[in-house]
Amino acid sequence: MKSSFRHFWSSLGIALGILALTQPALAKTRAHKASTQGPTALEYQQRLDELEQRQKILERNIELKDEQEKEKAKERPIVKAGPDGISISSADGNNELRFKGLLQLDGRFFFERGGLSLNNTFLARRVRPWIEGKFFKRFEFRIMPDFGNNQVVLQDAYINTVIFPQLKAQFGKYKTPFGIENLQNEAFSHWTERGLTNQLVPNRDLGVMLHGEVLDGVFAYQIGVFNGVPDNQSADLDSNNAKDFVGRVFAQPFKKTSIEPLQKLGFGVAGTNGHQSGNEKTPNLASYKTAGQNTFFSFRNDGTPAGTTVANGDRWRVSPQGYYYYKGLGILSDYVVSSQGVTLGPDSAQITNKAWQVEASYIFGADNGYGQILPRKPLGWKHGGAGAFEVLARYGELSVDKDAFPIFADPTKSAQKAKEFGAGFNWYINQNVKLMVDFNQTRFDGGAKVGNRPTEYVIVNRYQLYF
Repeated sequence: MKSSFRHFWSSLGIALGILALTQPALAKTRAHKASTQGPTALEYQQRLDELEQRQKILERNIELKDEQEKEKAKERPIVKAGPDGISISSADGNNELRFKGLLQLDGRFFFERGGLSLNNTFLARRVRPWIEGKFFKRFEFRIMPDFGNNQVVLQDAYINTVIFPQLKAQFGKYKTPFGIENLQNEAFSHWTERGLTNQLVPNRDLGVMLHGEVLDGVFAYQIGVFNGVPDNQSADLDSNNAKDFVGRVFAQPFKKTSIEPLQKLGFGVAGTNGHQSGNEKTPNLASYKTAGQNTFFSFRNDGTPAGTTVANGDRWRVSPQGYYYYKGLGILSDYVVSSQGVTLGPDSAQITNKAWQVEASYIFGADNGYGQILPRKPLGWKHGGAGAFEVLARYGELSVDKDAFPIFADPTKSAQKAKEFGAGFNWYINQNVKLMVDFNQTRFDGGAKVGNRPTEYVIVNRYQLYF
């Protein structure tokens, strides 16, 4: 019996020893088997859940970052610099500042002076840096000084309030809404100097005006009250209590039609009416100049009451006007009548002067127009562009009322009539730079001690930068 128990315990000890010796090997075998068989389905699911959670976290972080960027973008100003100038605007476009400029460098050269003191000269005709823009979407403004012609002048200073897209109210100093050629931006003019009709047109004045366009620009209107300025002049103050009423309507009836040859046909009429007075220090009367900027007519003015013609009475103007552009062709024409009551000592009269002109041009390499000319292929060495080229011609006349002579104007110094013929050539290098050369011949009736004032021949060239 004892030997049986002894045999049992011996066998159990041997078995436990064998089991202890084989356990590490079995563990390694199981690990090896697990590594060769890969993760279980449960482990796979756990790993997928973890990856999905991480992806959601990453996506949400990206969304939060995008939302933050959008919020910052709403407040970040937009800065642009290019051919149209330099601008800074709010992200929503409701507020904007634009920095722009115009530089016109001229040369004038006269021929056959005929005893007149006409000097050949280079000059800075216009030097205009300006700032314009808008605030709260509806309040527009412009401040534009001019340092040209060896003087400093404030040309524009106004606030324009957009009541409706079709109705705006403008207050300040700006161009009187009258002459079609004068209302054209100086940078877009096809001529170095405007024609004779512009001598009868009021320039910049202070006042208030309602204006707008309807039917997408098919019809435009301006109506306002201004201090009142003499022909071809500007002013910052009024020298009397009277004011001028000004109105203009202009239509482009085919602008929105499919009739392409008539889309740039425009015509209208403008008028002014007021009562003006002057004195020997401020006569409030006009003088008229040629394309060479030489005075060929002025009223008597020796600085004394007995020898100075002054404004004294009604002043009115009227001007039918129009233009036509199609592809390279351009035609612009207007007729102006300007009438002013004058006094010299005991003598009084209503002096009515008249002028008309027609100008025509053709552009190669761009579409003609009243606004800015954009060459289809600006000058460029890489792309072979040459810009656009324009040839142009005009004829105009200005007649002074015969009642002005000899009492109110000296017939030996002031001409009774001027007749101008002009021809020109323009090279639009790109939308910002152009070269201009004009030849103008102006003949006169009267204006000399004997016979007629000598004919003026002048060549004006211009190098212009606009942005």
